[in-house]
Amino acid sequence: MRFGRAIMSGYRNFANLSGRAGAAEYWHLARFTQVATYLFVLAIGYVFVRAQSEWLGSMARLSEAGTAAAQPPSPVLPAIIGASVLFALSVPRWTCGVRRLHDTGRAGWHYIIPAAVGLLVLALAYVLLVPAGVHPLQVLLAFFTPIWIYEPRLFLGLVAFAVLLIWMRKRLIRKLREPSQTGTNRFGPPPFEVTP
Repeated sequence: MRFGRAIMSGYRNFANLSGRAGAAEYWHLARFTQVATYLFVLAIGYVFVRAQSEWLGSMARLSEAGTAAAQPPSPVLPAIIGASVLFALSVPRWTCGVRRLHDTGRAGWHYIIPAAVGLLVLALAYVLLVPAGVHPLQVLLAFFTPIWIYEPRLFLGLVAFAVLLIWMRKRLIRKLREPSQTGTNRFGPPPFEVTP
């Protein structure tokens, strides 16, 4: 399957978790969504950083003039737009990944397991490692500070979490790279089967 056709097929079947998807369809769609995600994150980051820098410049001018300060730009709208676009880019890839696993004879749950385990480990780490009364945003700020200096136990937990996710992701990629099952399997006929 060609690149453009794979992307169109992925977005056309974005809500379809049944059936099968070939390797070319999945990998072309995965490449497209990965590059589009990176470009989008760069673009929205640029727009938000530029808005912040313009605000800081206006704050400096206002403080020199001795007038009241304006409010900083809110990150809520870029966050909502960003989450919506990232979700729209990700859903077709997830559903195509489930269909690709169907093509190799596996259940689609294999695609969801790494994400579910990752969220479970994050929730457990939050409950076990974060002291009571700490706001969740303060925990997010810890990712931007040298936490190994202040909290080595949290740092080691994050390293273990990263190793676990990388290992699970490698296992998933190995499953996605397996050859398709020939003929009809329990999930249906092969994708784009050529009939005489």
